[in-house]
Amino acid sequence: MLALATTGCAVQGVNPSTSPSALVSQQSASEAPVAQPLVTPPVAEFTPELLASLCVEQAKTRGDDEADEVIRLDEARIERRVVDPPWLVIVPVTWPEGGDPHGLNLGTEWLMMCTIGGTPEEPYFESWGGQLGPVTEEEVQVYIHGMPGED
Repeated sequence: MLALATTGCAVQGVNPSTSPSALVSQQSASEAPVAQPLVTPPVAEFTPELLASLCVEQAKTRGDDEADEVIRLDEARIERRVVDPPWLVIVPVTWPEGGDPHGLNLGTEWLMMCTIGGTPEEPYFESWGGQLGPVTEEEVQVYIHGMPGED
């Protein structure tokens, strides 16, 4: 007795009225089926553009949504961290001439900064916020390697 197991595959070129013995002879006449490797769909990864956009969205949840600010996504700095969450995102922002909109004369340049983990579908943020002025390379390295005591 011949048992055939199918998993969603259609048998092509076989007449439904063909006898099982005829099927065996048809199959042996052709090449043996080649096993197909299992294909796992790729896991979506963050793109630099997505990381920068997520950081801006998260930083704006603090209520710092200034209509005149210029968010420079094309100048975002994305760094792979050695601690979790794995991404450090720094997005430069410029306020209009005359300084910050709060009238504190703190300057026209600041940074949105975030640490992001998870997946593009379900990101999580460990930290986010802003910093006035530029960030030093030493500060970036501290963020990449984690604060003392951070795993």
